[in-house]
Amino acid sequence: MSKINEAKQKLQFADYLLSRNDDAMNKSALKNIFDAANLAAREFLGSENVTPALLRNKLDEASKTEHQFSDNFLLLWKMTSEHPDKDEITKAYNRVKSFVRFVEEKIVDSTLEGL
Repeated sequence: MSKINEAKQKLQFADYLLSRNDDAMNKSALKNIFDAANLAAREFLGSENVTPALLRNKLDEASKTEHQFSDNFLLLWKMTSEHPDKDEITKAYNRVKSFVRFVEEKIVDSTLEGL
């Protein structure tokens, strides 16, 4: 679960950077959000190499949360090469935060099932 803890730390730092209301800080926040998304996806898939296409193939299409994250993950990849405004970065932050929480709960649930 260390990847999830690291993702949560990156999101916490991104939240701090976004609160600074500075364009350079927002760009740094986006990088931390992207890193957190990658960590959560790696933990979820059990793979070190994650791409939007791989993620889409591995996620359960029946799960609304997983399907939404797959779409958002692709948008996040695109955002890193663009110049999004603070509102877009904040939306990405909230989406990734929800997915990190989802992965964390899934890990806890699978751990409890194994007991």
